[in-house]
Amino acid sequence: MLSIIKFYRNVIKSFLLFARPALRFPVCIFSFLYFAKRYHLFFYNIALFMPLYLFSTLKGKSVLEIGGSNLPEALIFGKFKAKRWICLDYLEWWREGVSSFLERKDTVIHSVENIYSLQDATPELLGKKHAIFNGVAEDLPDCFREKFDMVVSICAMEHINHLPESIDKIYQALKPGGTFYACFAPIWSGALGNHFWIGGQDSKLNFNGIPKNGVPKHAHLRISEEDLRKLLAARYSPETIDEICRQTYHSDFINRLFYEDYVQIFQESSFASVEIRSWWPMYLSLKYREELQKRYPPYKNFEDNGIIIFARK
Repeated sequence: MLSIIKFYRNVIKSFLLFARPALRFPVCIFSFLYFAKRYHLFFYNIALFMPLYLFSTLKGKSVLEIGGSNLPEALIFGKFKAKRWICLDYLEWWREGVSSFLERKDTVIHSVENIYSLQDATPELLGKKHAIFNGVAEDLPDCFREKFDMVVSICAMEHINHLPESIDKIYQALKPGGTFYACFAPIWSGALGNHFWIGGQDSKLNFNGIPKNGVPKHAHLRISEEDLRKLLAARYSPETIDEICRQTYHSDFINRLFYEDYVQIFQESSFASVEIRSWWPMYLSLKYREELQKRYPPYKNFEDNGIIIFARK
């Protein structure tokens, strides 16, 4: 009974965080949906940036985005009204796609004329109104130090393999008093944590289709690769099964950190204050949850697929 109460409490918290402010501004919702369709954005780009937009958090700010690179200037300057927007992204993933099996067709990289290697970063390039740097956060050079009012990251933290080092670099990039907002999912300990992705966001052959696509919840934590192959054999081609299993069990595209790992990493960071919220809960029976807890001690939280971070320097 307590687990059911906790589940619905987290659902309500998620709703209040994202939906309640948006309901006050219905025109804003339709406007953002227009941007999503016109610029081939993921809908999570829109939903997770919505709180920042509604409360004018980005207005007039110099912003460093970790991950992304697919937000158009009409959105970041026209809607968000940011002063400057520098994006750091590992572009090889976008060019090659999550899967080597199918070409990614549901997003585009904008402002391609302003893409630079992170190794070539200079104060002059950082002074541009909008630029994209190809690289990873742990390699941020000294010229990024204390240059930004805010660092934002949408669905990227779960892909960073050297997270403590990356968080330290993000901290250094902020001006004194600067803020860091990150919202990311699905994490490894969640029911959708294998994060496999074949096709676009409307495809059922990705984690959003679990379990209707035949991949069980927590398959990556509860089922061996051999057993998953047997389970999917009647539904998919051998090539498709190979790709699902590659992403689920072998890819370094996700960092495979559990919920409590993230909590510890952020709490041990240099930030003066850190607020951690869970979101995207998925109800698990007591028996189901205890099975996972017994298999993966000392971890306890296997219900929440995502995490929200608010931190201040």
